[in-house]
Amino acid sequence: AGDTGLLLVDVSDPADARPIKQVPDIGFIDEFTVSEDGVAYFATWNKGLVVKDVSEALTTLGQIDWRPIGILSYDVAYKDGVVYQAHSSGLSVIDVTDHDNLNLLSYVRMGDIYDLTVVDNLVYAASADGFVIFDVSDPTDPTWLGAISEFPRTTNGFGGEIPIDVAVDGNIAYVSLGSEGIATVDVSDPTNPMLLASLPASDLSVRVIPAGEIAYVLGSQQCLKAVDVSDPANPVVLGSIINAWCTDMGVIGDMAFVAADGATGLMTIDVSDPRNMVLVDTNVTAGVSHIEIIDDVIYAAGGGGTVYVYEYVPPPSLDEDEIVGRIFLPIISH
Repeated sequence: AGDTGLLLVDVSDPADARPIKQVPDIGFIDEFTVSEDGVAYFATWNKGLVVKDVSEALTTLGQIDWRPIGILSYDVAYKDGVVYQAHSSGLSVIDVTDHDNLNLLSYVRMGDIYDLTVVDNLVYAASADGFVIFDVSDPTDPTWLGAISEFPRTTNGFGGEIPIDVAVDGNIAYVSLGSEGIATVDVSDPTNPMLLASLPASDLSVRVIPAGEIAYVLGSQQCLKAVDVSDPANPVVLGSIINAWCTDMGVIGDMAFVAADGATGLMTIDVSDPRNMVLVDTNVTAGVSHIEIIDDVIYAAGGGGTVYVYEYVPPPSLDEDEIVGRIFLPIISH
């Protein structure tokens, strides 16, 4: 986070990322999302919702800041011309079809919403009021459908049972509970979400990313944990890697791109074997905190508010008979 702006980075050689240009004045970024047409929506603490074209022009398209003084933006999601913004006084729904005239459609006043995700016509929210599901089939009138207001404490007992992050895959929601680990929730009936299981953590679980039968949990000490969720009622930790505070990630194939706060930066981790994940590369030039991946383009926010844009170029594949020899080299951070 911070207010440096937007930085475009050439990573055609993933081992030698080079800045191309920088566009300032995004604001203090807390979270962002990128649509498939190359428009980025930034939830900022000091400027509200900022909209920028990050495809080629790298220009500001619009901005709206309706918030009362003291209201902080936490997260943002985009779907079909509408942005759903989570903040410290609830949920805002904003029509962004006309970038010159962003229009607040509705506002749900409640406790802090720290994170949200939109699937079909439902918003799943991690909030101070618990895990909450809204029907937004009419964006002008969001309807509270169901909730889990309290999650059980584990042996940690640090009060981290308040949801701080949520992701949804099919009929299962994965909820990060801070010092209480993660929880799996059956959301097949959105009016009556049912807790399936809790998985305690030895550190703060800040984000969970489901990917098929594996869920990746990001934490404050064990940066990345791979969890078998083939049975959501019985999640099992398979492996972990790196002692660092990691906050977000995205996956392309067998590669995970992980945001690590501070000087660690953007890490590339081979997750082809969840029991033995391997650090491939670290870009220490940019401490980042948020990741968004669209069509193999990686957007990483951080480094004092900068957004770094990477293009993933996978290594060429070779048939066994084309390999004439092997040499094993140590990992070198760039």
